[in-house]
Amino acid sequence: MAARLEPLVQAGAVTPVSASAPLGAAEHERFARQLGYLAELGDRNDVQRRLRGACVAILGCGGLGTWAVGALACVGVGRLVLIDDDTIELGNLNRQILYRPADIGAAKVTRAAAWLAAFDPAIDVVARRERITGPEPLAEALVDCDVLVVAADWPPYELTRWVNAVCVARRMPFLTAGQQPPLLKIGPTYVPGRGACFACHETQLRRSFPLYRQLAEHRRLHPPEAVTLGPASGLIGSLLALEVMHLVAADAPVATQARALLIDMRSLEARWESVERDPACPVCRSLFER
Repeated sequence: MAARLEPLVQAGAVTPVSASAPLGAAEHERFARQLGYLAELGDRNDVQRRLRGACVAILGCGGLGTWAVGALACVGVGRLVLIDDDTIELGNLNRQILYRPADIGAAKVTRAAAWLAAFDPAIDVVARRERITGPEPLAEALVDCDVLVVAADWPPYELTRWVNAVCVARRMPFLTAGQQPPLLKIGPTYVPGRGACFACHETQLRRSFPLYRQLAEHRRLHPPEAVTLGPASGLIGSLLALEVMHLVAADAPVATQARALLIDMRSLEARWESVERDPACPVCRSLFER
């Protein structure tokens, strides 16, 4: 999204008038507080309708995924596809915001769908209790989706390669993130045909770190136990949802497109890491040759 530098509508100010047909009374009341910002992205009512008409898939309903789901529901995304095969454990509750102790033992997608139904019955929820084992089942799960949020981490590296192959073929944007406290990472967002894909990113990493392949293989075979906590997951998941909102609302680059934001959670110092497109990339090169 190309950010505008003019001051946003201030609290208490009159929300800019929309030229399009008005929202229904209930929709207008529910989203009234965000319409002033949506007016910065286009016609406020049309932008809200785009959010309602969007289908976003969330791969992984754990720490990052549950916070992203909650934030996407808040802004009014109308259809959410939840993909996860796991069940809720007591140890999830330090960071997975949609679940309660009474949910322990239940499928995550089932309880997340129940939370969404209670929060906003207008949201169409597809709960897919499955573990993605390759590009084919992923492609089936993503039918009719517009954007994918990758909040799962199994199998390491290989999963993102499957995602990249499917999303490049469909020209579907997807977002990634992660955390190794105290370092938090939001992005990159990969938009096929507009910049680097994950295969380009791995080529860059191999050039920068000669032992990247060996490290990736070691982590794939010996995944480390992740250190996670609620506030960090909340920050990352909410920023992922914000980027999805901008992707849906405006046909323009988002902040994390082809770059990742890294935040030190102790000092809140931040830096960017860019990803360059590989012109010879065997996965996405054809998108730029047409």
